Amino acid sequence: MRRTVAILLMLIMCTVCTGCADITELGDRAIIQLAAIDHEDGQYRLSALLFSAGGSGGTIDATKSNVIKVTGSGKTLGEAVKQLSLTDGKDIYMSESKLLVFGSGFEDTDIISVLNMLYRDMRCSLNTPICCAERAELLTDMEFTEGMTSAEKPYSMILNAYLTGVSPYTTLLDVLADDMGGRKTLIPSFAEGKNGSGMTTDKDGRTVVLDGARLIVDGKL
Repeated sequence: MRRTVAILLMLIMCTVCTGCADITELGDRAIIQLAAIDHEDGQYRLSALLFSAGGSGGTIDATKSNVIKVTGSGKTLGEAVKQLSLTDGKDIYMSESKLLVFGSGFEDTDIISVLNMLYRDMRCSLNTPICCAERAELLTDMEFTEGMTSAEKPYSMILNAYLTGVSPYTTLLDVLADDMGGRKTLIPSFAEGKNGSGMTTDKDGRTVVLDGARLIVDGKL
């Protein structure tokens, strides 16, 4: 009986200690809300919105964007991630990402290898939605006035369009599964637009709109 109690106590202590270690480690990570990846002239450019409590004292202020934009570039996506990490001073954490955006440069660049890297090395969730834009970085430039962070608005636009049956909702898992099965994948596409309704803080009313969808075929847009 005493031996059983001792084992249970040891298991509880291990669980508690592990939990503390995880909390400390999380504090050293940069939590990416939205990641936009362009590929031009043989270089990957990673633009990311990192979570940052806009209020004082580390609290969330709904009147602020609550994100900061950082960028990194390199001949490989790994180099771009490393540069982004050095810029922010923290390890990159992608399991909480709300959206992955790919630029038109992926018409000539394999998108599947990038997705595999994000899943395996960056621990990006298989449930993360995927979309594209003429210039992926455009979505990290917009300061949306709706949502707790600027990453929430484009995600809600995709979700609402999907629920009304006018646009696909595609996840990282969908793309990887279709690629393994030799199938094409339809993903939503954004374009720059203007609305004048205060969706963003841009003085000219510049925003993004869902303008259709594109196919991923044989790993290319």
